[in-house]
Amino acid sequence: MYVRFDRWFMMLILVTGALACQSISPTAAEVNESSAAAELSTSIAADGSIVLVTVRAPAGMKLDEEALKGEFADFHFPFYRAGEGLFEAVLGIPYSYKPGTAEVRVLISAADGREAMRLALPLTIIDGNYDAEKLRVSPKHLNPSPKDMIRIRRDQKEVGAIYRNISRTKLWDGPFRFPMNSAITSVYGTKRVFNGQLASYHSGLDLRAAVGSRVHAPAKGKVVLAKDLFFSGKTVMLDHGYGVVTFYAHLSRMRVKKGQMVEVGQLLGLSGATGRVSGPHLHWSAVIQKNKVNPMDLIKVLK
Repeated sequence: MYVRFDRWFMMLILVTGALACQSISPTAAEVNESSAAAELSTSIAADGSIVLVTVRAPAGMKLDEEALKGEFADFHFPFYRAGEGLFEAVLGIPYSYKPGTAEVRVLISAADGREAMRLALPLTIIDGNYDAEKLRVSPKHLNPSPKDMIRIRRDQKEVGAIYRNISRTKLWDGPFRFPMNSAITSVYGTKRVFNGQLASYHSGLDLRAAVGSRVHAPAKGKVVLAKDLFFSGKTVMLDHGYGVVTFYAHLSRMRVKKGQMVEVGQLLGLSGATGRVSGPHLHWSAVIQKNKVNPMDLIKVLK
């Protein structure tokens, strides 16, 4: 399914069609020389997944990424330049987003900042049907003391500020890699029942890792946090640009510092069992415009 427009700041033409594609399969829209397209990497997506939004400018038209803005639900997302006249944006579908027909909107502004064009792309949201699992952890990590709550709120404030600060430099190049070569022991989206209490959902992937296993950057990024947090223990966060942030938790040692630039494959730290854990492992998560999504899609969808 795609949207086509033939003249800059003129008629909007919405083209609809049936597409039989999976949740991570690209659509089959083609662009001819006289038109441009706004399209999604899929027409069907589960809550917690990533969708790539692509816009191609009409031939001969000069368009800057600052003139483009995406909208979904109640939030906006930015576009970056992906080639000559080509722009992309990474959209994270919030966990537990209501199934049904939704709409991704692309807003194009004129030179004076006023909205000049609005493109609407329908997207069907399906239920991720995530399972539940039971875990045993230290009681203090399930029912924190007032002193611990002060630390938790401080951690949340610091991490929240990182999510809100969207840098306008795309650092990754191509699909992400796994941060380590290991088996997945807990998938994204699973409801977490700690000591018999439903506490949260699993916001990332758990990878099997004995204490001291090497954890590597899956893509180029900037270290925006490297410290010990109450729930996630020794934690490293990377900002990859344009609202794409990754998170590496429960480390035994950190080998990078805040403000440092890291290349794909560079050592971030060693796995461990710090924070709220039932045993040693690596917790890897992805956040897109403050929405915690399945990090597997960083490998499957991004380019």
